[in-house]
Amino acid sequence: MVAGSLLVVVPPSFGWLLAGRVAQGAGLGLTALMMGVARDHLPAARSGPTIALLSVASPPSASASAIRWPDC
Repeated sequence: MVAGSLLVVVPPSFGWLLAGRVAQGAGLGLTALMMGVARDHLPAARSGPTIALLSVASPPSASASAIRWPDC
């Protein structure tokens, strides 16, 4: 998802912008899947902190695409 956000911030062309958005969408989808896997396969003592870490790590990467260079 981070790579997708970097492609969206400074895309060399529309194709790269589109590829970045696809990577962001796939990354967010996989984040939800990782939370489900953590809940199913980790003990209760470890699943909570793991899901919290995934929840905190996702929004900054997704919001990085909102920060654009002034000339874009």
